[in-house]
Amino acid sequence: MLKKLLFLSLCLCLCSNSIAQVNFSKDDTESRKNITASGFIDYPPFGSVLTTRDSMNYKNIFSEMLEDYAKDYNFNVSYRYRDKYRKILQSLRAGDIDIMLGVYSGTDDYRGLELIYPAIISNPIVIVTLPKNSAKIKNIDDLGNLKGAIGSFEYLSDFVKSEVKKRNVLFVETPFDLYKKLYTGDVDYILASAYNARIVIAKLGLTGKFSISQNAVWDIPIFLGISKFSPYRDQLRRGLTKISENPDSKVALENLIKKEISQNESLYSGVVAPDFFEKQ
Repeated sequence: MLKKLLFLSLCLCLCSNSIAQVNFSKDDTESRKNITASGFIDYPPFGSVLTTRDSMNYKNIFSEMLEDYAKDYNFNVSYRYRDKYRKILQSLRAGDIDIMLGVYSGTDDYRGLELIYPAIISNPIVIVTLPKNSAKIKNIDDLGNLKGAIGSFEYLSDFVKSEVKKRNVLFVETPFDLYKKLYTGDVDYILASAYNARIVIAKLGLTGKFSISQNAVWDIPIFLGISKFSPYRDQLRRGLTKISENPDSKVALENLIKKEISQNESLYSGVVAPDFFEKQ
């Protein structure tokens, strides 16, 4: 009888341990939360859509940080990038997007967003000229007597937009037309994102043909933003604030920017520069 009781007790223990093990290793995919993110479109290195014959993918400078955070805190991340940027902003204000990876403070486009402080990185707006004209511009006051241009594709804060409009600056639709105007002397200088300009110039096969100012005319802080309609707003705020406050985040982003610029300059090093004069 005692042997039977011991055997029964052992069986119950084994069953109990088996049940506990099943519960511990249970797949938790059902508990994962879905969030949608977006950001700058066609504005490398900050954000761009990579298109191949078979697929489209979104690349954003903050994506790796967001996905590491999401993995640790049980989020699934999807990206909204197939729409025009205006449509994306409408979706943001409607509460269909949880996070914007790269926004500016004091800018109407991003109303309805909670900005995460501090800004991790910035978008410096610099002056691009022909080397022979670089001596004409020693400070921002020298721009007053010169004719400038800026790409309509630039993402600017409302403050910088207002400053640009105070000057004799032409907005130009495409990078090709923008740098053609500088190369042919239609304008004396270009205002451009220091990082994006280097990539655009590389893609045009014009690396080394222009002078880019070392100092920024304006430095636009770039923040992470959370929709005030996101059901995960409080949790996202805590997580993204940690990322923003970590000094290593800034170093990592600066390294990513340098890497992408270098990769583009290498990739397009064999591109033949356009002959602007023949195309006039």
